[in-house]
Amino acid sequence: MLAVTGRGTKTYTSDSYLTLDMNVRYQATKDTQVYLKGYNLTNEAYELVSQNYGSTGA
Repeated sequence: MLAVTGRGTKTYTSDSYLTLDMNVRYQATKDTQVYLKGYNLTNEAYELVSQNYGSTGA
């Protein structure tokens, strides 16, 4: 889980977001593993970079 709060709404469209990621590993046999990754399972929209590229946030 990734939670972010306190972002400035002058710079970002939302002041917070929450995503759910999952990693699963299954040992099928002694020599075989299955590994699955799922990112942002809640399909949450968020920015990694601010809309105002010259700003450090507010």
